[in-house]
Amino acid sequence: MLPISVVSEYERIIKPILLEAGLKEKSNKYHNNIFDDHVKFYLLLLKEESKKSYRDITEFIKRNGIHRNLMLKKIPHFTTLQKFLQRIGEDAFRRVVQKIYACLKKDEKIVGVDSTGIEIIHASAHYLKRIEEEKATFVKASLMVNASSRAIADCYAVAGKPHDMKMLQEHLKCIQGHKFGHFVADKAYDSNELYWKLKKMGIVMVVPQRQFRKEGFYTRTRGSIISRKREKLFDEEIYHQRSLVESVNSSIKRRFGSFVNSTRAQNMVKQVYLKAALYNLGLLRAQVEKIIFWLLMVGA
Repeated sequence: MLPISVVSEYERIIKPILLEAGLKEKSNKYHNNIFDDHVKFYLLLLKEESKKSYRDITEFIKRNGIHRNLMLKKIPHFTTLQKFLQRIGEDAFRRVVQKIYACLKKDEKIVGVDSTGIEIIHASAHYLKRIEEEKATFVKASLMVNASSRAIADCYAVAGKPHDMKMLQEHLKCIQGHKFGHFVADKAYDSNELYWKLKKMGIVMVVPQRQFRKEGFYTRTRGSIISRKREKLFDEEIYHQRSLVESVNSSIKRRFGSFVNSTRAQNMVKQVYLKAALYNLGLLRAQVEKIIFWLLMVGA
């Protein structure tokens, strides 16, 4: 359950972020003027954090009077949230994660990238066949994490099994707007092409080089000048900051669940973005509470 402090500060903190991410008051001319898009998105966040069903979350809202804190005259029907999740594109959910990160105070020195799998709790095979959806085994989520603040700078999810390097291309579009000094990742991201791309951005690549088996012993991928230069730039202490990305993956699964229960592939991806947004909101909430505590101490 979201703390009362977050509910009371919805208008001041969360609503401006959602509006900036593109969740406007009215999404189209057929809008019913009752529930704004940013309010429905917030209720989806509440549903994801409480791990409740659509029917249960509406009862939870009514029982705790959350709709009165949000200045709502009535409680939305559970199908309203279902249709909203189906209608809004994945890009809007991803932008929310990025906008919350932009509001956080952070020191951008090291960025780490790693991927993880989110389990899928499927509907019946007959239902999936009727809606003509292919049965995916899991949702693969790639996180770009600021190692110093452990905040998620970007999240990209796909219902399938794409290679980590293909998912990284989406992060590279986002990384240009930041001032990271080092890039850390595991051997799956070993690529000289990536080394040159990051160098043009002014980022030092700290990724171990893969080894291939040849005639009974292991050898380096290449003995080229680039490989030797990368060996000199490789800093073991900086590379171990990659473990912080894995701890963020673990934290999301423990706090918000290691599974998604949507039936459509695009909704599964949106659920992953909701988990990432909730994680960043937790960091933002902690920073706000820390500032308030410091102001009270100074006033005392």
